[in-house]
Amino acid sequence: MRALHFAFFLSLLSPLSVFAQTNAFFLADGLNNFSDQQLRSSNPVYVSLVGKDSMVVSTSSGDNKYASTYKRNPGEFFFRRATAWGSPIMNYACMNEHALYLIEQDGSYLLFTNNKAQADQLLEATDKSNILAQKDSLRNAIAGIVDKKNAARRSVIDAGNKKIVTAYIRSLRSKKDDPVLVRDIKKWSGNATTTVFIVDAGYFITRNISGQVLNKNIPAIIRYALNGKCFVQWRAFGYEALGGGRFSADMGTYNKASYVIKATGAGGWLNMEQGVAYEIDCD
Repeated sequence: MRALHFAFFLSLLSPLSVFAQTNAFFLADGLNNFSDQQLRSSNPVYVSLVGKDSMVVSTSSGDNKYASTYKRNPGEFFFRRATAWGSPIMNYACMNEHALYLIEQDGSYLLFTNNKAQADQLLEATDKSNILAQKDSLRNAIAGIVDKKNAARRSVIDAGNKKIVTAYIRSLRSKKDDPVLVRDIKKWSGNATTTVFIVDAGYFITRNISGQVLNKNIPAIIRYALNGKCFVQWRAFGYEALGGGRFSADMGTYNKASYVIKATGAGGWLNMEQGVAYEIDCD
């Protein structure tokens, strides 16, 4: 087992050109909560390389009906699952010509080897410490790369969104003059820097299936400063119906799942999500 442990690491970056045809890999270990039940219950699985950076793992030789496709990005030692017939949960494949690990982000995994006798021996072993140590090392290495790339990607996206929303807010004007609602929204925000932009000309009336009025509400964007930064977000604000055309004096917020506020500016656009705080420039 220790020999497999070190050999696997040494060959992660080795070319797999010798691994050109479909190969059978036998289940050697794994956790029952691995999300892809077809792969989890298949023994063996069949692995085919398509070039050096694409791989297909299927449950039967020559038939990709139940299969997952994996892609390897330049400079990475692992494959990312690109398509799958079953579970939507991401998993990563680490392999050489002798062994295959499928690892999910939560640590669930499957281990296969191309040697059935060895696979059966590992399945029966009571001491899984070497397998778990190897899996954790691989998972940590993958997480370090994936998290770094995701953070960089989020940073680029956030910077772009900040430009768009900043430009949008700079040109925004309220579509309704409602001092009472503005006062109530500022009170609700609990922030003295809050500015309110009402983005519709009139209230929406919500009724039940009998036609009874339940509330009136209207979307508005608030702009505010917090901890030296500036943000905007939107919600629907309004008042509960009391009957007879009267409404409560106490303002509340309402979910408007189908309502879209599209921020446009700086050469782009963004559908702003309800209740999400978007950072903007303060000047």
